[in-house]
Amino acid sequence: MKRKRHILLFFPPKISRTIRLIDEKGQPYFKETRYAQVNLIHIPFVSLRDRISENNLKNPQDPASLMLSVVREEKELLVVNIAEKKLIYKTIELDLMPAWMALYAFFIEIKRHAYQFSTRYKAK
Repeated sequence: MKRKRHILLFFPPKISRTIRLIDEKGQPYFKETRYAQVNLIHIPFVSLRDRISENNLKNPQDPASLMLSVVREEKELLVVNIAEKKLIYKTIELDLMPAWMALYAFFIEIKRHAYQFSTRYKAK
């Protein structure tokens, strides 16, 4: 592994000093920085420039906003197929007994009516 050096990173520190730490029980203890250990990990660089639209690159934006424009997770839908008596979610299919299917259909109907009611009577 190739070692990299940076002008502001000194290890071990040039001048050791005592720092106050907290153990897992919440009790304070003190340690000299000369005994510190640094573990660096390799973080691969992934370029997202080609996935960001031109509109988002016209003006300066913070990284969080740019990431939100790139990362879009699709909502996974629960499919209830009453004719085939199946419940489908992502790649999982479950065969249900008629009584369980009726119960799911009942809850779906309640949810549908609640959604229609909430969109019809939204506060303006």
